[in-house]
Amino acid sequence: MDSQRHVKSKRAKASAKTDITGKECTAHNKKQKHSQNRGPYTWVLSSHVSHFTPKRIALLALLTALGCIGRWLFAVPFLPNIQPMTTILLLVTLHFGVVDGIIVSILSILLTNMLLGMGPWTLHQIGTYMIVMALTGILRPLYARQTPLHFMLLTLYAGLVGLLYGFIISIFSVYMYQMPSFLAYYMRGIPFDMLHGLGNIGFFSLLVPILRPILEKKFPSTP
Repeated sequence: MDSQRHVKSKRAKASAKTDITGKECTAHNKKQKHSQNRGPYTWVLSSHVSHFTPKRIALLALLTALGCIGRWLFAVPFLPNIQPMTTILLLVTLHFGVVDGIIVSILSILLTNMLLGMGPWTLHQIGTYMIVMALTGILRPLYARQTPLHFMLLTLYAGLVGLLYGFIISIFSVYMYQMPSFLAYYMRGIPFDMLHGLGNIGFFSLLVPILRPILEKKFPSTP
């Protein structure tokens, strides 16, 4: 009798293990099907969502506020196009990445234009900064090396961004307002673009050595 009971208990344990294994396989298959049905872009979106931690969002909000205040303070007639906002946007893109740079760019333009004036040019500014930040993302390996030579190259690039910004936004403006001559319109804006570039060089040389160590403590940069 004892031997029969022992055999029965063994069979019961084996069947219980089989049931558990079957349930685990079923759950695993359901999980696989669910992941397949989510689409090819779900992983990218979920990775970006997890990328924005509360601490990171708070820091990006502070940098957005800093850029907005800088643009408002320097929005004076005798200093046209000289403002620190572009430098802060470049720093955000170089340190955090293109997605972060574009988000801060859009927020900065929308917030500052609420005070300086909202219009069709707002879309031109947003589109231009999006293109510039996408191009800036290519230079992140230079930013990660942290040598005087690479810093000098990035400072020169910040100056060229002033001319690049003026060129791109002129394309949007000529198309929007149906200007008869792109070249004539663009040439008239070159002095302002040069001031923008010179301002970028000055602010980049001044602000990046101050802000970068602060950012590195919280979020070390990666190429």
